[in-house]
Amino acid sequence: MKRLKFYISIAVVSITLFSCKNYKEWTPENEKEFKESFQAEVQKDGSLNEEDAKFTADCIVEKAKEKNLSPDDLEKPENEAVFVEIVTKCTLDSQKK
Repeated sequence: MKRLKFYISIAVVSITLFSCKNYKEWTPENEKEFKESFQAEVQKDGSLNEEDAKFTADCIVEKAKEKNLSPDDLEKPENEAVFVEIVTKCTLDSQKK
């Protein structure tokens, strides 16, 4: 559980850093930017290897798209519960594989 909270906090930091640019939709460029930011933050701690960090970042973007959340939507307080759910599911999935 402690590890899961850590991943959620890393994801929130990544979203905060990423969302400073006001993105209205997912494009290949901003997907790449988000994924790289997330992976760098998680790997900096050393708790996820490169493969798991990549899997989790890809999963977060795909789940956000499935729920029709734009990059801007991820930082809004009303979407926090959805975002936590996405990160939790992706983190657990990365640990299962």
